Amino acid sequence: MKRKTSGFTLLEMLLVSALGSLLLLAATQIFASLVHQQAEESVWLRLEERARLTELVLKQDLASGYQLLEAGAASRDYPKLSETDTQLSDPDIQKRNFASFRSSDWLLINRQPQGETPDYSLWHVDEKTYGKGLAHKISSQDKAETLTNSQTLVAQVELLRLRFFSPDSSSWIKAEDFSDPLEEVTAIQFAALVVSGQALDGKQASHSITLWGETLNPPDDGHLRTLVLGRANLREPTP
Repeated sequence: MKRKTSGFTLLEMLLVSALGSLLLLAATQIFASLVHQQAEESVWLRLEERARLTELVLKQDLASGYQLLEAGAASRDYPKLSETDTQLSDPDIQKRNFASFRSSDWLLINRQPQGETPDYSLWHVDEKTYGKGLAHKISSQDKAETLTNSQTLVAQVELLRLRFFSPDSSSWIKAEDFSDPLEEVTAIQFAALVVSGQALDGKQASHSITLWGETLNPPDDGHLRTLVLGRANLREPTP
């Protein structure tokens, strides 16, 4: 009597091979999904870090100011990020010119009370060799009337919007609505749009953002964006 040989038939081998392929495909898709999720979480974490830093540096510096000296409003719609050369009007300030995005606002404050040697602080958004960002110019230590070259304090900031509280009108006003000379200002609101440095594949277009009656339409470039909002009260001179 012949004994039956053990082993897989061709059909059984094909079924096992197909099942293994399906399991491998499912595992690959799960792994790819996890990698994409981790990459997006990492991008969000770096974006949130920049957002917190943006709020911190703006709020701390603006809260140290005594007086708003000058402010400029955007002359083009976001997201057009072309630069323009701007010059401060105060003739006593040296190095008065700076580059700023046409789609962003800028401001100059004095961090010393009136009657004392001025301490200038200028905020704007521009693009340097290593990318766009929130830039800062301050008065030099040896000559208070001289502004140093601007330094990018927070990278990947592509928009700055500003509003100012006027006690005379008890309302928030924009830079283009200022009378000449500037009205007295006691508080400053700021909004900054921070963008991720890395684009994500398959990322849907960013939703439009409504800010102080203005609609911002971010480009469909796969980058994550977050809007930073804050407020700082200017200091009152000691009687």
